[in-house]
Amino acid sequence: MQNGCSARHRAEPSDTVIGVSEFRLFHNPRCSKSRAALEVVEAHRTRGRDIEIIRYLDNPPDADTIRLLIATLDGSPGDLVRRDPALATTGVGVEQLSNPDAVVKVLLAAPDLMQRPLLTDGSRTVIGRPAERISEMLDD
Repeated sequence: MQNGCSARHRAEPSDTVIGVSEFRLFHNPRCSKSRAALEVVEAHRTRGRDIEIIRYLDNPPDADTIRLLIATLDGSPGDLVRRDPALATTGVGVEQLSNPDAVVKVLLAAPDLMQRPLLTDGSRTVIGRPAERISEMLDD
């Protein structure tokens, strides 16, 4: 993969992230922002939206899924990584997070550094901070 996200890669939805469900929410139940996003998702589920909840600390995304999240993210690759002291243990510095391969390396080594919550439909991914971003995507 190139150091940037190419337009070709951005345009390709993948079954790696989206299989049977219309949407996937990458959720950490210990995070208050993620719990708020889950409330939004549950309200949309009652309106017929098919949304799979992924507890990503129990079932961490693989490299291909992380690459797809990066390629479809509303933002830069580094936005996917939490700026946490644990980042130092991955061997990747903050200045390297503009490189998608560095982001993949970090998130494979430390899935708890993934920004949360994330909502994806395979062609677009948003970070649900604030939770209204989740609602906006589900309402589109």
